Amino acid sequence: MIGDLTTRLRSLRRGRGDGGDDGCTRTSSATDGVTGTTTGPDAAAGARLSRVSGPMALRIITVLVALVVIAAVVFLFVFPTAQWRDQRRQIDETGRQSAELARQITALEERIVDLQDPATVERIARERLGYARPDEESYRLQPPPLEAATFPPSWPWDGLERLVNGEG
Repeated sequence: MIGDLTTRLRSLRRGRGDGGDDGCTRTSSATDGVTGTTTGPDAAAGARLSRVSGPMALRIITVLVALVVIAAVVFLFVFPTAQWRDQRRQIDETGRQSAELARQITALEERIVDLQDPATVERIARERLGYARPDEESYRLQPPPLEAATFPPSWPWDGLERLVNGEG
């Protein structure tokens, strides 16, 4: 029994199966000692996998070249074009902001020139601050009073009602 196991292990190490009872199908292949080529069923399978017919090889090569060209077009033109459009949009937005700021600067410069005129300063002082010359009298008109608040007849706090309505 030990001898059978040793023999079987040696045959497995050499790559030869003895068709044992493990249910596996084994094939044998050998290497030609002179040229180094493999012979047997494994060599035929390898030859079938590596051998592609002429028109099929041409199709595969054409598809691969087309994929490479498409990838190159995407990386060389599509991605940079998208970045260019984004940069163009940013430049346009910055140009609009710059134009708006230039308009604001122009308006503020005109305001500075206006405020250097003493007549404009006097007019603003009279309108906003209520100033008057020493020989003039200034009158301010108050807005009309608000309507008196109405409280329910059973309101318990008479003092608050008078305070809110300005009666005392």
